[in-house]
Amino acid sequence: DYFSDAAGAAYRDAAMPVQNLITVFGNHESFTSKAEAATEYGLKYYYTDTTKTKRMVNGRNFFVSHDDDYNVKYVVVCPYYTNSDGTRDGVEIRTDQMEWLLKELSADDGYDVVLLMHQLWTDTYIHRDGSMQNWQDAPAILENMWPVLKDRRNKRSGTITDSSGVEHTYDFSSVKTNLLCSFHGHTHEELYLSEENTTSYAANWYGDDNACVFGVINRANNTLKIWEVKTSGVSEMLELNV
Repeated sequence: DYFSDAAGAAYRDAAMPVQNLITVFGNHESFTSKAEAATEYGLKYYYTDTTKTKRMVNGRNFFVSHDDDYNVKYVVVCPYYTNSDGTRDGVEIRTDQMEWLLKELSADDGYDVVLLMHQLWTDTYIHRDGSMQNWQDAPAILENMWPVLKDRRNKRSGTITDSSGVEHTYDFSSVKTNLLCSFHGHTHEELYLSEENTTSYAANWYGDDNACVFGVINRANNTLKIWEVKTSGVSEMLELNV
């Protein structure tokens, strides 16, 4: 249920040569092998290009990475909270993170938005063949955030109550930039969700298959193109609207 220091260091050393790397905290990283906060573990082993981002906000592993070459900001959400002894204390979006997230989504700062979060928003994602996902574990706060994202994509207003019981009002009607899509892992299978022009994609998990997912967002024709790259070959392209 947790990664050791050796595993964390091995991941860090393998990932650091990647240019413009952004690492996202996952549910297994919310457990640690000793009495240290998971955020401390993340700082040691989850490297992100610090020239473009501040790795933590309010002492926690949620943050924004700006790409000035393409006027895109990657908003990294971390819904995992831990106790001081390293055990997990819920999958939530508490007041500080909700305030920060809505502020980033509302900012008229010239950056289109790509959201990154390990876990999925809802239990209604589908496979390429149209069948429903196998995982049914989305917490209520993540389910409730999906309508907020649809409001952001379609420039609407509304309210949401965070995991601490605090209600927040938002108004995206005058924001000129776009929410492009969100990316996820967690499911051990490829899934996607597209509703009201709002798209979310979850990559497959390959274990030791030396495989990865490669994606391209084309803002000129509003498409997201995904390929699965394996040692056995490249899959047919999945094309989604964004």
